[in-house]
Formats: sequence, structure tokens, C-alpha cells
Amino acid sequence: NEKFISPQAQLVGAESEIIETRQKVRKLDRELEQQAFTQVLLGEVEAALKQARSGSESVLKLSAVIAEFGKKVKTEAERERLLSLAADLSQISGRFLTQAQFIAKPSVPSYPERPSPLFVIALCALLSALTAAAFVWRKLIIKMLWQDDAIQV
Repeated sequence: NEKFISPQAQLVGAESEIIETRQKVRKLDRELEQQAFTQVLLGEVEAALKQARSGSESVLKLSAVIAEFGKKVKTEAERERLLSLAADLSQISGRFLTQAQFIAKPSVPSYPERPSPLFVIALCALLSALTAAAFVWRKLIIKMLWQDDAIQV
């Protein structure tokens, strides 16, 4: 196919391929620079997160590390990576730190709920009335039982 293209057209095609290859190389160099910067940053972040006791404290320590590294940024690629991490941190803190939280732990009963005093008084009164009625009427009840036995015999 290249036999039928003029030498000038072949040069234009080759130059465009060279330009694309250079752009890819620049992009890979930029990513390599960002990765090197990120590795150093992650070392600092891991050290800071080991000292954190809670999630909110870890977010605060992470933001402090990012602010500290903001002063050390030298190139545009490093700045881009740092801003990306800061945006991710902002999104995380916006999502998790501002949600509804418990002020205190939910209460769990340590013993079962007791009935109300009024209910206990009413139940005791009913039970004592039934017991008193049984004692008062016991002679009558015994007499009725003996009569039933006498009728059957």
C-alpha cells in the first residue's frame, strides 16, 4: 500500500505516528512522576493513619498530610495528583462525616420491663378476692360436693 503513496505523503503519515508516540511517552512519563509522588505520599499517610484512633481522626490526619505535601509540590503532575486525592478526601468526608450519628449508644435493657404498679395492685386485689371467696364459701362448696356424691350412690 505504501508503494502507491508519494514519499511526501509517507513522511506526513510517519510524522503523525511520531507525534502520537511522543504524546504517549509524555503521558507515561507524567504518570510515572505521579506514581513516584504518590508512593512517597502514601508512606506518610500510612504513618499518620497508624496513629489515628477513629475514622474522623484519620480523615483529619489525612487532610493534614495532604496540606503538608501541598507545600512540597514541584511539578504540575504532582499538583494534579495531590488535587485528585484532596477531592477524593473531600468527597469521603462529605459523605461519611456529615451523616447522622448516634450521640450515645442505643439503650439496651439489662432486665425485662416490669408491669406497672397499678396493674400489680389490681392483680393482687383480684387474687385476694378469689382466695377470700374460696374460704368463705368452702363449707358451701364441700357441702355441694358431698351432695353430688350422695346422689350418685
